[in-house]
Amino acid sequence: MEVIRPSVSPGHRYCPSCGEGLAGDSRFCPSCGTDVRSVAAIAPPERRLEHQPIAGSSVFPTPPPSSRQVKPWGMIIPLVAAGLVIVLLAGWLVSMNGRLNSTKTALQAEHSHVTKLNGKVSSLSTQVDGLKGQKSTLEIQVSSLNAALADCKEAANTGLTAFRVLVDYFRGTASLYDFRTSANEADRALSVCRTEARTNGAI
Repeated sequence: MEVIRPSVSPGHRYCPSCGEGLAGDSRFCPSCGTDVRSVAAIAPPERRLEHQPIAGSSVFPTPPPSSRQVKPWGMIIPLVAAGLVIVLLAGWLVSMNGRLNSTKTALQAEHSHVTKLNGKVSSLSTQVDGLKGQKSTLEIQVSSLNAALADCKEAANTGLTAFRVLVDYFRGTASLYDFRTSANEADRALSVCRTEARTNGAI
């Protein structure tokens, strides 16, 4: 319901707070109690409309709209975006963690394989060292056998020489001394050959 305050004739004073007309030299406003002693006469205020509830009705004055409007999407959209970013980051971290675990497993397998290969290489190196030692021993034996073979060839040659001297002795072209000398040389060469052969395990 609208209440229209009646205007007062010109020349009267009015309350600067509520616009109530002041009679005479009133010190206080009879409506709101404002001190109006130092207030000069002012022009009558414009008509003011006031909303008052009707008796027996549950209708109340509507509060003035707020100058600041609330926008729910202004808060929801950033929250949804932040949630999506968090979900994406979490998925990326899970994916990276899985890849790291797979890489770690592969590296462990490769490390085990490399360890086994190192063991095989070490074993082969030991075998190679043993073969080198055997080779050196065989080379020494071959050298000794070659020396024994040379001595045995020498013994064979001296024996053949002693046989020829013996034939010459029977022919009368060689003396008994020559035969004995050649026989002693053949016997000495044969002794050296036997010693070398026994040393190298040939006999």
